[in-house]
Amino acid sequence: MKSLLTAKGAISASLVLATTLLASSANAATTSKKAATSVASNATSDAATKKALPIGAAYTLDFYGTQIQDIASDETTNDAIDAKTALVLRHRPELNFKSGNTKISLIPDFNTQLTDPEANGSRGFAWNDSYIKINQANVMNTSISGNAVNLAAQVRIFVPSSKGSRDNKQIGSMQAYLNPTITFGKSKFSLEGYNFAQYYLQSEKFSPKSGSPLTQMRFYAGQQLNYAINDNITAYALYENIVRYNTLGIPQNTYSPNSSQADLEPGMSLQVSKAVNLSPYLNWYTNQSIKTTTVNLNANIQLM
Repeated sequence: MKSLLTAKGAISASLVLATTLLASSANAATTSKKAATSVASNATSDAATKKALPIGAAYTLDFYGTQIQDIASDETTNDAIDAKTALVLRHRPELNFKSGNTKISLIPDFNTQLTDPEANGSRGFAWNDSYIKINQANVMNTSISGNAVNLAAQVRIFVPSSKGSRDNKQIGSMQAYLNPTITFGKSKFSLEGYNFAQYYLQSEKFSPKSGSPLTQMRFYAGQQLNYAINDNITAYALYENIVRYNTLGIPQNTYSPNSSQADLEPGMSLQVSKAVNLSPYLNWYTNQSIKTTTVNLNANIQLM
């Protein structure tokens, strides 16, 4: 841009010395052409700058809804049998910084409790454990026997912002993710894996309130089969397994036998626009009657 302005100045200086009408006309034409070039150059530069911005923002909203057997109910199903759990909106605004295949996100995590099935006055706002997420895309991106294979990895670092974590004097926790994806040939089917291990940094072995051992570790494996109906609609079925161990090393199926360690989530992913994705889905905990299946919704909005 500097060289362009310098050239323009040189031409203008030389044309001042000219006295003919033809030279003056040429000066006007040259000036107009260079002005147009300068505007186009600035527009291209601005567009490139906007495209290259490393800052992004998003918003994820989850609604955990009622059972299909009683849509008017004020409670949803919990993994524990006969537990009374309120209808909840979970909010996760996100501010992220991206460099190449690495994205670092700051995610406050909180709930809006919509109902109060136990009548204990707990409607309203409540913090979950908020976290920093570091995502590495395309750790592996290859083809095996004609099938496209991709692997992403992620680390999440949680702060004890929830009331439960604060009451238990938790220091925080850390989660390590692996997310493999395989697309089968040229078909519309793909298989994804969501797998993580989480370790809790507990300052106490036992809950100061209940005296029960606290959670020390949990392991999660989720396998999701997708079928792309078209570019904007995908049907899927997610099967989840989770195992928790407390500070005494005892697994959840021993200390909490009424809690499910697996659930099934069939649903649809709807790309409503470039920035908005909606995923209505059902959730069934496999240790309970299928009538306890709940209706839920995930919404993801790209803000910038």
